[in-house]
Amino acid sequence: MALIDIDNERHLVEQQDILIAELNHRVKNAFTVGKLIVNQSLRNTEASNAVRDTIDQRLDAYAQAHSKLIGNHWGRASILDIATDTVGHIAEGRITMTGPKIEVPSQSVMALSMAFYELATNAMKHCSLSDPKGRVELDWQTVTPDQTRLNCVGRNGPAPVVPSKKGSGSKIINQILVAEGYGNVSID
Repeated sequence: MALIDIDNERHLVEQQDILIAELNHRVKNAFTVGKLIVNQSLRNTEASNAVRDTIDQRLDAYAQAHSKLIGNHWGRASILDIATDTVGHIAEGRITMTGPKIEVPSQSVMALSMAFYELATNAMKHCSLSDPKGRVELDWQTVTPDQTRLNCVGRNGPAPVVPSKKGSGSKIINQILVAEGYGNVSID
């Protein structure tokens, strides 16, 4: 029989949990301060309330993704959890989400969260979710062990209109997802 003293390891794990909680608290405070700085900077400008709300909502979506990571100790998170946390509250159940359980690494969580948020808000403003009968279907599937396909399709909304220029949402989606190594993004 062998006895192994694990008190030191247990103490280290407790210290790590305390540090993670402190980091989470500080990052949440940083998001709050960032929002305050942006709002104060825009206070005496011609920026509309819609611009302010958009910035606040984008920062909130990013903060929500961060909180999800803290719950997982910066490991991995499932696509379903990311999508639910980011857009589950938008459009009162008119967004369906389906796909196999696929977990992505922490750096991808932030990118997917921002992409889901931009897709949902675009659908609310310009596409299917701008109509009370409109719906969005978000699904994902594994193509290869290293490749996942994400699809976001609007139904029962106004007829699509090709924009005269790309908006900031599509730029964010392209830049963030490509930067995280997701290959290519196709929006049509």
